[in-house]
Amino acid sequence: MNLNSQSYFQMNQSQFINIYLIDQSTTIYNNQISVIEISQVKFQNISSQQYPAIFLTKSVDSFSIRNCTFRQNQNLQTIKSISTNNNDNNGNFNIQNCNSLIIDDSLFVQNTCFSNGGAIYLYQIQKSSINNTTFVQNQVQQYSGGAIYTSNSNININQCLFQNNISKKERGGAIYSDKTYIQVVNSNIINNIAYVGGGIYYNKINTINIDKSSQIYQNKGKFYGNNLGSYPKKLLKVDLKTKQVYNKIIIKNFQSGNYTKQPIYVQYFDEEDQILNFNIADLTSQFSSSIKQEIENYQIAILNPSNLKSLTIILGQQLQYIKSINLFQLNITAGNYYETDFKLVLFSQFFDEYLTLDLLLNFRKCKIGEILYHKQGYISCDQCAEGSYSLVDPYQKSENGLVQCQKCSLEYSKKCYSNQIILNQHYWRESNLTDIVFACYMLGCNESVYNQINGCIKGYIGPLCNSCDTKGIRWGTSYGQNGKYCYECGKIVDVSFTAFNYYNQSSTINDNIYIIKFDIKNRQTSLLRISQLWKIIIKNKHLLNNEFEISFKQQAISKNQKNYSNYLGTQFELLTFNEKEKSIYN
Repeated sequence: MNLNSQSYFQMNQSQFINIYLIDQSTTIYNNQISVIEISQVKFQNISSQQYPAIFLTKSVDSFSIRNCTFRQNQNLQTIKSISTNNNDNNGNFNIQNCNSLIIDDSLFVQNTCFSNGGAIYLYQIQKSSINNTTFVQNQVQQYSGGAIYTSNSNININQCLFQNNISKKERGGAIYSDKTYIQVVNSNIINNIAYVGGGIYYNKINTINIDKSSQIYQNKGKFYGNNLGSYPKKLLKVDLKTKQVYNKIIIKNFQSGNYTKQPIYVQYFDEEDQILNFNIADLTSQFSSSIKQEIENYQIAILNPSNLKSLTIILGQQLQYIKSINLFQLNITAGNYYETDFKLVLFSQFFDEYLTLDLLLNFRKCKIGEILYHKQGYISCDQCAEGSYSLVDPYQKSENGLVQCQKCSLEYSKKCYSNQIILNQHYWRESNLTDIVFACYMLGCNESVYNQINGCIKGYIGPLCNSCDTKGIRWGTSYGQNGKYCYECGKIVDVSFTAFNYYNQSSTINDNIYIIKFDIKNRQTSLLRISQLWKIIIKNKHLLNNEFEISFKQQAISKNQKNYSNYLGTQFELLTFNEKEKSIYN
């Protein structure tokens, strides 16, 4: 139906059902009529190729639609047949260059368009009002605007429902708004889907106003913008563990000439403070080339710090996207010269948008265990590699020039690196600031175990770990010495010493008079000279409890033995509180 020859057109109580159009045809076409009024008309199951199935008007002054139904209509096209610059290809209901548009009390259900606007396409509408109208299950297959696509217009939506509409490959599940002022009042926009802007997509030039009585929820933006989407609004630092976000990056004590030791992550956020989902990049066949181009445009970099003469960014000026965590990682290698504090900016520019994030970078001085090298434009604090070490201030000059890393000694060190020397067992040094090493006599030196203090294992103290902690000052428990070992007091039992005399056949005293000693640790016996008895008792006194007594029992002795009465026939009995047995030998 061609409306070229009239100034006014009205249609009431009509039906257009089961129509198949070919060769760029549409059901109603208008290019000249000033006023069009359609009411109580049903358009159902109309299919077209390359043109709107229901209506195409190129220019109209006033257009009103009331109490109409648009159901299961299709504008089917192919990629080859579409010209993105041709507005006539879009929508099933296509209105262009209109001063006033009114749509009241109507229903748009299950309409499908290949290009833009599953149900309605609006272009250069000066004033419009869509009231009490329902849009359900409309779909655009290739581009944007599952229910409505509007461009260069002013649109007012009042008491309307948009539900389960889909933009399969692009933007605006319910509404796509381009360079348009759009106002939504007392309306519901629910369960609509798109890649960007599941509910409503609007670009940066738009003004959008949604009143508090409207509800926009449970919409899905597969890339970003579940309910509302335009472009990302923020760059923020993300803590991977806590999921907290920060509007500033602060790096302290950076090692000059080195790289970022702790991972730092950044991501884009939409206006609903949700992270963009860049993992969709693998699904290129499921979204349009426009979405693909947008994804590729998102790059984050450090703004060129060429004006900072004391700072050199060696590597990592551009952040790297980490797919497994959907975040961008900042990993820089940088060096400073004179200054230590710098204020940098991370920036991202896409289309006409520009986002920034402050980066505060603080350098520390080179530490002991590092060697200072002067390089072009910066200094480098290079840590001594494994197998070498340095215990000297790197800024200190020696007779041979700058400080150098020293090689480890294979004799006394297990390994060394930076300012660390891990000694072999049985070697000791006064502190970790010296490489003067001593061999230990006692068996308490071991820097490599976790429960050591100043290189001494539990129970041992002092230089070379050569003493036992008898008062428990360092280890909290008293220890006593036995040979090269320190034992915890109060844990030794079954102590028994017996002195006896040994006579030869002539009943004269043998010069070898012995004592039997029972070694509690090894359960061995040995013969010792009785003249050493007292020294042995005193030496092994710590094996007993803190309270003990020594009792002497004098035996009857012969005259020939008087000169030895201080030793012979004397029985020593050591009593302990935890003694299990007591042996007396005459």
